[in-house]
Amino acid sequence: MFNNKIEVLINLFTFDKGEIKVLLFKKQDEPFKGYWMLPSNLMLNKETLEECATETLNEKIGVTDIYMETCDIFSDIDRIPDTRIVGISVLGIVDTVKANVSLDIKEEAEWFNINNIPKTIYDNGIIVQNSVEKLKKELLNTKLLKVFFPSDFTLPELQKLFEQILNKKLDRRNFRKKILKLDIIEDTMEKNISMTGRPAKLYRFKDIEEDRNLF
Repeated sequence: MFNNKIEVLINLFTFDKGEIKVLLFKKQDEPFKGYWMLPSNLMLNKETLEECATETLNEKIGVTDIYMETCDIFSDIDRIPDTRIVGISVLGIVDTVKANVSLDIKEEAEWFNINNIPKTIYDNGIIVQNSVEKLKKELLNTKLLKVFFPSDFTLPELQKLFEQILNKKLDRRNFRKKILKLDIIEDTMEKNISMTGRPAKLYRFKDIEEDRNLF
């Protein structure tokens, strides 16, 4: 008997105020009313995985030009009771400017720190953690860092990102020396004007074709 449906679930991440966060929506009806879930849709016969993911983001948050890549497949027979649905997770990244300004979220939603995920429906919690681990591994290279930081940033901001990825505190001077030695960023000759401390130098990633391992 062949009666499989395919659900595309999007793990959309951003980096805001020193934290890696994922976007979740609150379920409005039973079962699991009040629990949280990933933005998702069933894939139509006439569309590809990429088209389904893009349309889901457009429907949920009003944005389509977001970095996305396929993450994993979840095919447990009983992942959703009483119906056979195979889940395919997608990893997406949106920079903090777009996350805070441009997203047109029509439903109740919230950005959650990846270390503080609330109660979720079905296997959504497992899917999020799986995507978090993939994200952490990929962020140890330069490719996705440019997506998180498409514009100017400070070294303390970049250090906070790596401290969350590596789950440990990094020495400020050693981190600075290591990053500058890699020659992947450049000084913009501008400074971030802060009301709470000294202005910090702003940097941006260079246009580097090869993917480099950072740690």
